[in-house]
Amino acid sequence: PSNGGRTHLSNEKGFLMQMARDLGADPQNVVSEIYSPPRVTDAARRLNLGIAPGFAFDLTTVDENGKAWDFDDVSRRREARRRLRIQRPMFLIGSPMCTALSSWQAVSAARRDAGIVHREWVRAMVHLRFVCELYQEQIDAGRYFLYEHPAGATSWSEKCIRDLLVQPNVEAVTSDRCQYGQEDSRSGDPVKKPTSWLSNSEAIRDALQVRCTGRGGACSRPRGGAHRVAEGRVCKESAVYPFQLCKAILMGCRRQLVIDGRLTIGIC
Repeated sequence: PSNGGRTHLSNEKGFLMQMARDLGADPQNVVSEIYSPPRVTDAARRLNLGIAPGFAFDLTTVDENGKAWDFDDVSRRREARRRLRIQRPMFLIGSPMCTALSSWQAVSAARRDAGIVHREWVRAMVHLRFVCELYQEQIDAGRYFLYEHPAGATSWSEKCIRDLLVQPNVEAVTSDRCQYGQEDSRSGDPVKKPTSWLSNSEAIRDALQVRCTGRGGACSRPRGGAHRVAEGRVCKESAVYPFQLCKAILMGCRRQLVIDGRLTIGIC
């Protein structure tokens, strides 16, 4: 990188450390996101949990030069990897594009042009393998990762995910998003959307395995209601984590820091 790039990253790291101190957090207790705009990181900024917000790299976010984090571009993947190694977040959260790896896509594939289906799958796999490489770096460095995809996605059977699953302390859990505030923005109806999570943090997994116990389409959340099917507009909206879900993730991160002796409750 150019000297200007090194200077910027040095300033960025200094800014991050100062932000952590302002939030009463250890500069090492950072949560960052990839394939996501600021959601969990924004919640970390709003909540006083001893966790500082790091980067949030996504196609909808840009760097200091106004360039989007388009991970179809190998140079942007390379730069994101470099910044991960500089920032060294304690927690890395990510959910790469899942359209080509969704259960709906698998069902409709036989009715679509085979060449287009294959190209979409290849593109999706580039992103999935990339994020798995970053998760492996987190594991190797003794840090944590959290991966999310719909429970029925075909990605769960891909080799890069299975390679993570066989490693010590890495397990998957499933939750229903209606239990974490997911709902239709227009009607307020709950959206169940079973979601699976993969992590090497037991505390984070524990925070993300609440299932809906309602029957016949009814939701067991305190406000009740009937589930809306996550399709079309509702499916697109459900890609956005509600604040309650972001908070649950951060509470799991916080609990993991306490278990590890990196954070003492009341002394952030």
